[in-house]
Amino acid sequence: MIEVSFEIGGVIVKPNKAKDAFGKVLFQGVQNYIKQTVGSVCCPVHGAGQKIHL
Repeated sequence: MIEVSFEIGGVIVKPNKAKDAFGKVLFQGVQNYIKQTVGSVCCPVHGAGQKIHL
């Protein structure tokens, strides 16, 4: 599983802890990018897609 967080001014901020609208939009954009990029990868042996939990 991939864990996304940002470090801003020495403070680590996780998506579920974002308090302002800007932080929530920023994390939503990152999550959408990860889902689109990693979600398109398939197993070359089985052809199964990825399960992404963010």
